[in-house]
Amino acid sequence: LPSSLIPLPSEPSDAKRLIEQAFIAACQYGHNSICEFLLDQGVDSASEANTGQTGMHSAAHCGQLETVKLLIARNAPLEVKNMYGGTVLSQTLWSAFNEPQQDHLQIVEVLIAAGAEIINDPSGLTFDPQITRSVMNHGVGLILNHMRGTPDTWGRLGPLPDAR
Repeated sequence: LPSSLIPLPSEPSDAKRLIEQAFIAACQYGHNSICEFLLDQGVDSASEANTGQTGMHSAAHCGQLETVKLLIARNAPLEVKNMYGGTVLSQTLWSAFNEPQQDHLQIVEVLIAAGAEIINDPSGLTFDPQITRSVMNHGVGLILNHMRGTPDTWGRLGPLPDAR
């Protein structure tokens, strides 16, 4: 292929970042053979590679249950925080409400079984009753928050009056 089609970075650190970003994308889309290959080549599963998410966060967000299981088996960290301050478990809860995928409940259960410890729930346990039951049955730490409305209604809500 002509080199103009595949621009190679001039700095080794740039190449490393691009490979880590490829790993995160493979996790996001459930391309497990690529994930395994890159991990075998030494890619750091905890890297965010300037994306704000690890491969585990991306896999959980997109409902890639088999990829989450693969990453757990390869000792990917569970308590690393994403750019929003959420662990993988917290990310999965947020995703289950805002961008639901079929396997989110199973991902929550797999993460808890693997040792995920804390959920930061911005819904105050209102997102999904099944996930709430799973969390309560396993006794993980829980940080409850509250929010006004839902993501679907936020644009229509007026400003709150000044509380002074």
